[in-house]
Amino acid sequence: MPLLRRAVGEGLLRNVHLAPEASLVALAEADIERDARTTAEVGIAVALAKTGQPVPETLDAAIAQRPRTLGTFATALPAERMNALIDASMEKNPPEALLEPLRKAPEPVRRHTLVRFVERRKKIKRTTDARRVLGYFEGAAEILAECLEGVDPDEKKFWGILEKAFSKDVYASLAEAAGRKVETAVEKFARLSRDDGGTTLFFPARGELEPLRAETLSYAGGPPPPGVTAPSGREEDKRHVLTLDLSPFPDLVSRFGAETMSLFVEAPNSGAFNDEAELLRSGKLDSVPEGGRALEVGAVKLPEALRQSGQTAEHRELRSLLYRQDGHAFGPAYWIQENLGDSVTLQLNDAYMNLGDAGSLYIGNFGTTWQCH
Repeated sequence: MPLLRRAVGEGLLRNVHLAPEASLVALAEADIERDARTTAEVGIAVALAKTGQPVPETLDAAIAQRPRTLGTFATALPAERMNALIDASMEKNPPEALLEPLRKAPEPVRRHTLVRFVERRKKIKRTTDARRVLGYFEGAAEILAECLEGVDPDEKKFWGILEKAFSKDVYASLAEAAGRKVETAVEKFARLSRDDGGTTLFFPARGELEPLRAETLSYAGGPPPPGVTAPSGREEDKRHVLTLDLSPFPDLVSRFGAETMSLFVEAPNSGAFNDEAELLRSGKLDSVPEGGRALEVGAVKLPEALRQSGQTAEHRELRSLLYRQDGHAFGPAYWIQENLGDSVTLQLNDAYMNLGDAGSLYIGNFGTTWQCH
């Protein structure tokens, strides 16, 4: 019997576009289970809206249970009734579920959607989905800024969603409207730094990170440092990718056992032998060799505890900050796939070699490997 009742509902749904009003009458008389009835009612409501026919208010309860269909009704129903549907649907569903279907709704409806989304922000279930769909509302940033009145500037989870959803400038304007101070990358590094911590290098130190730039003779491309011979590869000699000048940092010289660290990779353009990359040691540089491109290297001291535990919020924030650079040395690892260790000697992103889909090269006490999305 349940299968028969479900079949009746599915049959009504298949035929609803032919005669929605007749289907509505038939549905009222049908003996079908509740979920199938709701599906059929929503199907009838959609068909009525798409054909410009009145949608009975008796179908509103069913519509509210299917947030994906709300966009169909955004222009077919009066704003007041549409807002009531949004309120009812927000009570039954996570608030992020309503954003995508209503992203192209008329402004009054979009405004009400954003207001209710912010009000029910603590009911968000999937932060990844919330970040993604909020991005569709970047053009409505002024409306969203109005909705943020009363939101605690220190509510980290919600502000984290907003920061990932919008461009840097839009997020800054939203934060300013709500009285939240936007922390710069330099300020984040400063907050995470400790005088007694080991040095971590990152590159390039440009733009807002330029204040952290160190005076080094690091460089990318060109020949290896004087006296260094490129190691042999499977088919040809490995190529010099970059050299980091460690001489200004005694703790790194002691840790690595040399004043320079040079990366060599065979076929960096194809990525065929990435897992056979090598780091070579050499003496102090007098200058950047001809053909090399000076590398702006930043330096920051980070406590050892941040390198040893991947579970703290500070560590996750730090790894994310470093991962947004082209590369870093003697710092925490940011793994894309399998976690093989807490720290790296060098992690390099795809600015200098082929690492697949937004991949990273990792060299550390676990060996040499690479991962990509």
